[in-house]
Amino acid sequence: MGFTVGFGQKPRERTVLAGDLSGVKREIERAKRRFGLSRQARVLSCYEAGRDGFWLHRYLVSGGL
Repeated sequence: MGFTVGFGQKPRERTVLAGDLSGVKREIERAKRRFGLSRQARVLSCYEAGRDGFWLHRYLVSGGL
């Protein structure tokens, strides 16, 4: 996973195992703290096609966060 709040900023990159939804939540919460965002800040996803490319996006879209 890569996190950023805008262009020109080096992304915060983290690896989460496929299907690890608690790991996804944890890393999103940590990224929000790192960037000084509120817990309610919107999360946008951009993903690459591939074996593990879609489960994360589907989770976010389903209201997981």
